[in-house]
Amino acid sequence: MTPYALHPAFYNQPIRLLPEEVAAPQQVLQEFFESFELADTRRLLWLAVEAALSLPHSPFDVAEERQSLLWLYHQLERMLEAGMLLGQADGNSITGETDQPRPMKNTYYRRSKSTPEPPGYRESLMRSRF
Repeated sequence: MTPYALHPAFYNQPIRLLPEEVAAPQQVLQEFFESFELADTRRLLWLAVEAALSLPHSPFDVAEERQSLLWLYHQLERMLEAGMLLGQADGNSITGETDQPRPMKNTYYRRSKSTPEPPGYRESLMRSRF
C-alpha cells in the first residue's frame, strides 16, 4: 500500500510548497511558466504517460489504471492551461511574450554544479515525502 493511501489527511494538503508559497501560490505558477513553456510541458507530460503505459509489468497493465492515468493527463493539461490564463489575467507574462530577458528554462534540471540552487530548493527536497 502506498503512503498516500495510508496517510490521506497528510497528502490532501500542500506538502511541497514553502510557507511563503502557500501564502502566494500565484508566484509558484509564475515560476513554473517562466521555467517551462506550455508546449514543452505538454510534450514532457505526454512522454511520461507514454513511458508509463509502454513499460512491461507496469501498474498500468490493468485497464482501469490506464484509464485513470489518461484522465489525470487530460486534467493536468487543462489545469496547466488554466494556470497560464490566470497569469495572463493578472497581467503577468508567463507565456514568454515579453521583452525582458528570461531565466534559463528548466533550471532545476539543467543546473550545473557552478550554478547556485534556487532559494528554498534544499528545504523543499528535505520536506519531500515519496
